[in-house]
Amino acid sequence: NYVIKNTGTTTLGPTQFTISEALFGTNPLNCGAANTSLAPNTTVTCAYVYTVTAADMTVASIINLATASGGGAGPSAVASVTITKQ
Repeated sequence: NYVIKNTGTTTLGPTQFTISEALFGTNPLNCGAANTSLAPNTTVTCAYVYTVTAADMTVASIINLATASGGGAGPSAVASVTITKQ
C-alpha cells in the first residue's frame, strides 16, 4: 500500500496523483480518482501487488524506491523499502 499525504498548507488538486518506482517499470501507478483533491494533512491511498519473480529469488534482497507526485507538487522525497530473503 502507498499513502500520499499533503503535508503542506494549501489544497493540492483536483488532479490524478501517481506513484512512480522501479518495480512498476515505466508506467506510474494512479493513486485515487482522476479528480482527487488533498486538503492539508489529508491522504489518498492506493495498492499495488508485486509478484516475486524467479530472478528475484537469485538475489539477497529486493529494494523498492518510490516517489509520489500530482496536484502541482512532487516528485516527493524518495521512500524505500527492502525485502530480504531469509
